[in-house]
Amino acid sequence: MKGISSNPDEDTDEFNSRFKDIDETALDLLRKMLLFDPGDRITVCNAIKHDFFHDLHCEEDEPTTEPVDCFDFDFEKYDLTIEENKLEIYEEITLYHSSKAQKKYIKNRKEHPEGMLHIKYERLTSHLDNHKPKSKVPRKPTKKKSKKFSSTKLKI
Repeated sequence: MKGISSNPDEDTDEFNSRFKDIDETALDLLRKMLLFDPGDRITVCNAIKHDFFHDLHCEEDEPTTEPVDCFDFDFEKYDLTIEENKLEIYEEITLYHSSKAQKKYIKNRKEHPEGMLHIKYERLTSHLDNHKPKSKVPRKPTKKKSKKFSSTKLKI
């Protein structure tokens, strides 16, 4: 298998021979998309604006949207079991068929914008101390004295 050549002219010759019957505008975009260094590659935004897509690109007609909320992708943070995944898929489907489910979803989204699976499946965070319920009865602070050095002075 042939690797990347250290001579860019050699790579260009091979590239041109492989795509000799392709439109020059398409070749230009393809070259920019296939650059080895990701930092040098054309971005998606710039690729859409490339002359190759001139007839297809109409900024006023292209759909835009708001970024997706963290709440909706909470499942990606955890390793759910197959049964838990099935339940999450079922609940997602019910959002399209039940106004009760939709109201519950909206309420949970407002109360827990970062997601609520850690509440729903306690085992996901049971190993973390900061997620365990805290005692409502305040404890009296206790002072511990070291048995070794409690009231003796060290001699150096």
